[in-house]
Amino acid sequence: MVNHLNTDVISSIKSKETEYAESFRKFVNLGDEKVFLLKKIRQLVHLRQGKRFLDIGGGFGHFTIPLSKEVGSTLVVEPNRLFSKKFRANGIQCEEKKWEEIELSPSSFDIILAAFVATHFPKSRLPSLLRKMIRVLAPNGELVLMTIDGLEGTWREIHTIFYRAIGLGRRVSSSLVIKKILKKIGAREEKIVIYLSARTKKEIIDALAFDFVDFQKEFDEMRPLFEKYLIDKRKGKLYQLSMVINFYYYQKPNSDKNFGKTQNK
Repeated sequence: MVNHLNTDVISSIKSKETEYAESFRKFVNLGDEKVFLLKKIRQLVHLRQGKRFLDIGGGFGHFTIPLSKEVGSTLVVEPNRLFSKKFRANGIQCEEKKWEEIELSPSSFDIILAAFVATHFPKSRLPSLLRKMIRVLAPNGELVLMTIDGLEGTWREIHTIFYRAIGLGRRVSSSLVIKKILKKIGAREEKIVIYLSARTKKEIIDALAFDFVDFQKEFDEMRPLFEKYLIDKRKGKLYQLSMVINFYYYQKPNSDKNFGKTQNK
């Protein structure tokens, strides 16, 4: 009985990972941000052989794989089994864990990338998990962190509609908490607007699904409401959602003591 239970749990986890990966793939394919954001990273970060690179939540590797060729060593922290398998196939070391589960040595990386992952951290642990990034960043090391803005863009608006419809009211996005923390330590912020475009409403809605993985049943029930919302979001032959990205850049000084002091105020 126990073996059957364990098998069912494992199958459920694998199924959820597969569904998430497929939905995330659809989301990535609809966006126009991959090349632009990769170029932006290359403009800001001092990439060169010998640098130690950490990517937290590497996803499909659209940033990680090309950047790994421009540094000395790369480690990816990625809990999704399918994503981690791709990194290993490309000769990249990957820890199949969540950021909150892994322990790394202080000052062990020169470059850290956290693209669209920090908003998935437990809210109560956000300050400590961001401090953890700073702790493993070497002196003069560089952090690039990206989130989807918590207030602007039709992508955010459709989230608000969803949460209100299922009775959760207006949820405060973790991106607002992250912004406050990073601005206090002197991180530079830039807003970048990208667009998700598709010929059909179904394509847009399917791409949205990855961001509602914890509410899959409610999400499926809400598809008619999303279709209604998208009626006036047509631009020419395409339906579009705007997504405002908060792009943060931080270079660690010789001491990160101020980060801890800032969070304790």
